[in-house]
Amino acid sequence: MEYYHLPGDDNPEIVIGGGSYTGKEFKLQYDGREVLYLMGGTSGVGCCCGSALGTCFITVPGFVKAWQHRTADGVPISEVEPVAGEDARNDIKKTLEEQHGIRNIRFW
Repeated sequence: MEYYHLPGDDNPEIVIGGGSYTGKEFKLQYDGREVLYLMGGTSGVGCCCGSALGTCFITVPGFVKAWQHRTADGVPISEVEPVAGEDARNDIKKTLEEQHGIRNIRFW
């Protein structure tokens, strides 16, 4: 599966209707592999998480198979493998909750 990285700088703002979305990509080591995850938040488009810095969710595309191995229209693309298995998902979710204090975590 392909993951199109966020455009531009480390914390891009993407305008959506009357609000905006921000996100930042991270990698987590798990069981000898790297897990790509995105921490994000919104402004004015319905996110009310009450957390500092406006971060209200984590999305986990999956394990990195090929990091930024190609580009399309200048946007780097990585190949990821979705996290399969309830045990692995639960372990990763627990680690991310402990590290960031965010409970809204979704997997691809």
